[in-house]
Amino acid sequence: MIPLSSRALGRLGGATTRPAARRFGGALLGFAVALGCSPGGERNGAQPSPGAIAILARAEGPEGAWPRVAAGPCVLATRTDEDLAALDLHDLEVDAGTLSWGASRAVAEGQGWFVNWADTPAIAADASHVTWLRKVAADTYDYHVVWARRGEDGTYEERGALHDDEGAGEHGFCSWLNLPDGRQLALWLDGRATRGGGPMQVRSRVVEADGSLGPDLLVDERACDCCPTTLCLLGDGSVLAAWRDRSEDEVRDIALARWTAGAGWTAPSSLHEDGWRIPGCPVNGPALASHGDRVALAWFTLGRDEAPRIRVVLSEDAGETFGEPLRIDGGGALGQLDLAWGGDGRLAVSWHEDSSKGAGPAAATWRARVVHPVLGEPLDVAATSGGRGDGRARLLGVDEGWVLVWSEDAVPRTLMAALLGAPAVD
Repeated sequence: MIPLSSRALGRLGGATTRPAARRFGGALLGFAVALGCSPGGERNGAQPSPGAIAILARAEGPEGAWPRVAAGPCVLATRTDEDLAALDLHDLEVDAGTLSWGASRAVAEGQGWFVNWADTPAIAADASHVTWLRKVAADTYDYHVVWARRGEDGTYEERGALHDDEGAGEHGFCSWLNLPDGRQLALWLDGRATRGGGPMQVRSRVVEADGSLGPDLLVDERACDCCPTTLCLLGDGSVLAAWRDRSEDEVRDIALARWTAGAGWTAPSSLHEDGWRIPGCPVNGPALASHGDRVALAWFTLGRDEAPRIRVVLSEDAGETFGEPLRIDGGGALGQLDLAWGGDGRLAVSWHEDSSKGAGPAAATWRARVVHPVLGEPLDVAATSGGRGDGRARLLGVDEGWVLVWSEDAVPRTLMAALLGAPAVD
């Protein structure tokens, strides 16, 4: 068992056992507390603190559920009508501190889809490729990942299943990434081994620029069954992936692996030894975000002490090493997090937080917080019902800060968005 701190993640590979979690150093790498002062301790006059964040604008959108976001910005969302399901792409307009919903266009529709709050369709950062889920057998979780690519006329052409496996079982929780050379990289959870009583796998493949599929590759032979995966692109063209692992004795901490065009995937390594033992899937995945060679990773855990928390780590060297984990929630973390670098180089995290304080009916809040270059105060963005029907909010960096998108837990579901950024200074 080899600590991640003693071997560079980019050179890991070939191990038959999971390398042990990295032993983090004592410094909070890249994190500092925002006190509204300059590094020298003097008050910054009319300038807001670098950790300050505010709601600049809100916009109620069209009908839609379980959003995913892409550059533009645009939002991929699901609609359902009895046994018919559809994917729509909605533009968001951000201009001088204002936010509004723009044009909408259909992406795909059909019957026999699997529609779920947790296992949602995926979209490439440039919206050139999308995925959704199609039922293939009678059991609830027998479904495949179907993918489509955008043509020159702007319409999407379905290309079939993403994976080679044609059998029953769960195939989903897909992440999709544009590679610099025009190819695509997909990562998903794959249940082919569960038909024989085996564990859920993590698998991946490259989609070539012409739409042909590369080999269907095994990344991790044992993973948590229903926690979303995540990918991010690094400055040298390599890719980091993260997902929730699953040990033989049901410890479900976060795992990492690196992909390069020449060598493929490294063996997985544990990120941090949370020690969260749970005999079931918590349906709470990690999130990665990169800014050149600076990489951030956020995740939800209960750890050994069963205390819910959200942790963030930062790497300054393309994921070779990470700083000490920073807890950013207010004590009632529910997870369903995201993170993104804003256009001004700041990093923000969004998450779901219990706001009922144990009294009365369930209630929660979508929150956001700047965590780099300093740790700011948390911002309450929107109240929610506190159940799984709230889904997962998505955070996207834009020039003016970030856009947070979620869907209201109502019938029909409605898309909502908030523009977050530096507050105005009097």
